[in-house]
Amino acid sequence: MTMAEFRFYGVARGRTSRVLRAMLEKTLSRGDRAVVRVSSIRREEELDIFLWMDPASGFLPHGRWEEGRRRGGGEDFTAQHPVLLTTGTRGLGTDGEKGEAINGANVLFHWQEGEDAEEGINLARDGGIFGLCCFLYEEGDGGAGGIAEKLWGELCGMEDVKAGFWYEEGGGWRRREEKDKVAPKREEAIREQEQVHEQAQEQAQEQSQGQAEDRQEEEVREKEVREEEKEEEPVMVNDPSQESLF
Repeated sequence: MTMAEFRFYGVARGRTSRVLRAMLEKTLSRGDRAVVRVSSIRREEELDIFLWMDPASGFLPHGRWEEGRRRGGGEDFTAQHPVLLTTGTRGLGTDGEKGEAINGANVLFHWQEGEDAEEGINLARDGGIFGLCCFLYEEGDGGAGGIAEKLWGELCGMEDVKAGFWYEEGGGWRRREEKDKVAPKREEAIREQEQVHEQAQEQAQEQSQGQAEDRQEEEVREKEVREEEKEEEPVMVNDPSQESLF
């Protein structure tokens, strides 16, 4: 059985289209074919325009599943494109669950935005279809980042699976080690420890504040006692009979 490989990429905000294009160029240069799965028809249209008009590298050969459907070409239309843009499970075969991708792709690029269509994501299934699956999301997108963490954690525990996680840093890519992953149970335990620590800090702060108030009250009482003792002392006045001595 061939080992499926999964790669997760945390991309800097606003750079996903360019990063994706660079990855597609490398994919085609190796003679491979790809499916790019996005979260919406609107994103599919925007990416289509970008791959046509990006002046840096020129046209990158690709097609849209939606365009093929409108033209009535079906699989004959989509099969001719080395890169196929699609949403959901469209383009994964007639049943959407097994078999090869319509255009014979062996690489899947999944661009996740927010938590939309989370229930429709099945990377384990995708790994059996493509062999290599790349999951991209933008840093700062908490919903997509949470899905990436969840899927990475699940895949790392499977047999015959290779999973890696990279994120952009300082103009380059840095790989996260599996030890950096926080498993759900461990994450919950850490949160509980943090809560206990916060409660202990609050109690210590309250105790410290109480002690400070006690000291302040004690200082006030001592001051009042001193003033009372001062009032009780005899008042010394000049004796008129001794004035001639000065």
